[in-house]
Amino acid sequence: MIRALVYEFDGLILETETPLIDAYGLVHAHHDVPFDRDAFIRCVGHADYAFDPWHGFSPHSDDRGLPVCLASNSPHSWCDVHLARLGLFDRFSFLACREDAPSPKPEPDLYKLVLNRFGLRGHEAIAFEDSHTGSLAAKRANLWTVACPGPSTAHHDFAHVDLRVTSLAEVTLDGLITRFASGRTP
Repeated sequence: MIRALVYEFDGLILETETPLIDAYGLVHAHHDVPFDRDAFIRCVGHADYAFDPWHGFSPHSDDRGLPVCLASNSPHSWCDVHLARLGLFDRFSFLACREDAPSPKPEPDLYKLVLNRFGLRGHEAIAFEDSHTGSLAAKRANLWTVACPGPSTAHHDFAHVDLRVTSLAEVTLDGLITRFASGRTP
């Protein structure tokens, strides 16, 4: 039974990396310094869009009462501020950020922190990730993992995930719960 949903922040909830890459490119160009965009993209792991994780399956309109959590390699000083600014902070039951766990992703510590907070086992939660590093951490904690890479991470290896989509609009909470409760994977 699925009892929690866990989202990545940078690149899934809010796009932060692609604008940063673009800004670095502009600064390099302004100073006539070569900028290898492809090399820079290989160093980050985030998508190219903002995403409302509740569109189509809002826990607030759902009577299941599933906690919605965050597992991010970014610090609270980054995630909390942006979630509040976007009006999303109160929609999360728990935030697990970089400083809350001994090791960042790809280690499973952030995901294990979320699971322990709610007394869950890995197969009772679904992780939504956009990068190889994050999805590997989720799988190492035994969560069902949905990868939704963007332009900056489409080249990552996602062979280990349970489902890969190009947009989270392609899936519904009911569909995911049915798929993972039955143990079916692609």
